[in-house]
Amino acid sequence: ARGETPSAYPDQTIHMSDEGWRRVIGVNLDGAFWCARAALRLMARDGTRGSIVNIASTSAASGEGPIHYVTSKAAIVGLTRGLAREVAPRGIRVNAIHPGPTNTPIMQSVPDDAVKAMEAAVPLGRMAQPAEIAAAALFLASDQSSYATGSVVTVNGGSYFV
Repeated sequence: ARGETPSAYPDQTIHMSDEGWRRVIGVNLDGAFWCARAALRLMARDGTRGSIVNIASTSAASGEGPIHYVTSKAAIVGLTRGLAREVAPRGIRVNAIHPGPTNTPIMQSVPDDAVKAMEAAVPLGRMAQPAEIAAAALFLASDQSSYATGSVVTVNGGSYFV
């Protein structure tokens, strides 16, 4: 108001610890890789055709959120697309979902005003229910999506178009 340059910056990256970075990358990216690898080893051994569904986030496309989260979820998209090309000759499909804000237990720790702001930013005016994201996963895992591989399905109430 007095012509001053703002000096408050959301310096998440500058202040992020290595442990914080590794923890989120470990859970979101390493976890998805290890699960996919374990499934693929069994599927390849048994000659099983099928589907793997990874959970990314609209944050991967929008860049919104803490940098370690955004990075890990963007990497899930790369993992999904790379694996899709690699294992397609085996009859294995790999896809991902970009869920928007979803009413999961972790949301219970988010302050009410932040939840209300999230919901207000969604054209449908609410967060997803976990069953709505599960329905997309079920579709991608089913034969109804037999020609989809390397795809990312966005389920976010219209809050971000990917």
